[in-house]
Amino acid sequence: MVCSSGHDARHRETHRKPATVPPPRHTKGLPGPHRDELLRLLAAAAANVCQHDGKGHKYDENKYLGGRLRRTEWGSRFTAGAKDFMAYGVYAVVSGPLHGKIILAYQGSSCDAHLVQDFKQLLGGRFKFVADKAQVIFEDVCPDFITGHSLGGCIAEVICSRTGCPGAAFNSPGPWSPDPDHCVVDGEKHGGVNFEIHLAVADPLVSLANTSAGRMPHSHIGSEASGAVRWHYNISGLHSMDAMVNVLGRL
Repeated sequence: MVCSSGHDARHRETHRKPATVPPPRHTKGLPGPHRDELLRLLAAAAANVCQHDGKGHKYDENKYLGGRLRRTEWGSRFTAGAKDFMAYGVYAVVSGPLHGKIILAYQGSSCDAHLVQDFKQLLGGRFKFVADKAQVIFEDVCPDFITGHSLGGCIAEVICSRTGCPGAAFNSPGPWSPDPDHCVVDGEKHGGVNFEIHLAVADPLVSLANTSAGRMPHSHIGSEASGAVRWHYNISGLHSMDAMVNVLGRL
């Protein structure tokens, strides 16, 4: 009877629902008179790094960067290995009011058809490993701002939570969830940080992985109430970073 009772207790413990994750402290919107300029710079960097592939840059560098942003000697870097692969770019602001600032852009999925699959894989347990790689990159670069599109934006949100670095994410799946099995936000330094999240209402990934879009129980390290989450209703390009740049303004 004692063994049976102990087994039943362990069985109940195993199947007990885990506690929910407490709501995050939220980031704030980008500040100051140069907010629009900074947002365009972050969007340009996030768009440019989306053009990278395993062989480097094969597209027109001036398409997004214009004359105020330059890819640095870091260029396009790639970590090795199939499971820990990550691409990123480092950019310097070379003119304008934010001259001298450094932007680190994380690259997300390169294929829209794989977005949902990649997102589910990351939430399946691999994301912490990816985030650890991203943090090593951050510590090597020491940027003033971080950014990314899609899964790159999700990575940027998590790195913001770990480091408190300001920046922006574009069309990112929400990394925070009340469910411990799905929450990948593991830092506490983002509260009050100037970090914006820009989302296209019609984006299928956004609608899949954001609570306010009525789907999976996911949201962001910012909120509409804090001024950090900005919804865009007039983006016809859905998930496209190019369409987001067109709406926010090109450099």
